[in-house]
Parts: sequence; structure tokens; C-alpha cells
Amino acid sequence: MAETREHPKTEKHENITTVRELLEKKDYRTELYSNVLQVILNNSRAQDFGDVEMLQFVKRLFNMSDNEHSDLLAKARQHGASEHCIVRVLFQRAEGLAPKDKKGLSDPYCLAAVTRYDHFADFSKLEVRTSSTTCKKRTLNPDWNETKDLFLFRNQVDDCYLQVQVWDSDTDLLESSLKAKHLTSLGK
Repeated sequence: MAETREHPKTEKHENITTVRELLEKKDYRTELYSNVLQVILNNSRAQDFGDVEMLQFVKRLFNMSDNEHSDLLAKARQHGASEHCIVRVLFQRAEGLAPKDKKGLSDPYCLAAVTRYDHFADFSKLEVRTSSTTCKKRTLNPDWNETKDLFLFRNQVDDCYLQVQVWDSDTDLLESSLKAKHLTSLGK
């Protein structure tokens, strides 16, 4: 049986004690539905399933009438594409890294950044936001299985490259920037 969790109370919904009760509040449900529509319209992955199919699924999920759905969808489309983009990077593993310590091992971690350079970029000398994995101790074949998000503005997408660098925790570069990947098709 599904557990009903309490929702943190806010001034606006101070008498609400469960998520179910919160979703039964029309103003909250409408606001949440509008946000979901905006995400679908801005998400390139949703396009893989077809906007219509995804939108119909969400309409049924939120139990929205045809009129409510049409009105809120029109407002979401008028709002247009978000000016912000997220590049989600999955760091899976590396194999055969260069040994950097006396025992023939390394303590590798990855750094990733969206840059304007299609060649190696020294992140420490650039004003770029980086994302890093955890450091895996004493290995040449690390398994990270970590997902990180990088943020950028939509108008920067056509001029950007994703760079991933593998470093030793002693700050020695293990592998030069993996092939810089030009960013395209990040949604509408």
C-alpha cells in the first residue's frame, strides 16, 4: 500500500496535511500542471515520445478537462522557450588511466564544463562553471556512475562545446580533454 507523506506546510496551504490534499487544491494543481507543460515544451527528450502523446498522458494524469488543458497549453506556448538550458552529463567510467603514484595507481576524478573552445581549455584560467565527480581512490579503472548538470543560456548553445577532463587528485592531468563535443539540439 502506498504511503501518504506529509507535505511541508506553507502559509498559503497551512491546513493541508498530505500531498493528495494539496493536489486537490485547484490553484496548486493548475500551477503545477502549467509548470509541467512548460517543461514538456522545453524538453528535447519529450520530443522523442512526441509532444502530443506526452501532453495527453499528463492531461490524464492531472485529470484536466479539454478546456483547461487547451487554455493552459496555449499560455505555456505563448511563454515560449526557456532562456536557460541544462546539459546533463553522465560520468560512467574510465579504463586504463595513467598511473600517477608510487604504487602505480591514481586517484582520478572528472571535471566537465561548457566552453567556447573546441580544444583543451584550462578551466582554472577561464571563467567557466565546472562540475566534478567524486574522487575514486587508488584505481586506473574508476567507476563513477554519477550524473551532473551544467547550466547555460539558450543563446550560447550554438557556440559551445562540452569538455570533460580526467584529473588525479594531486592535480595532475591524467587524460587531456576528451573529444570536445559541440552542443546542438538541446530542445526548443
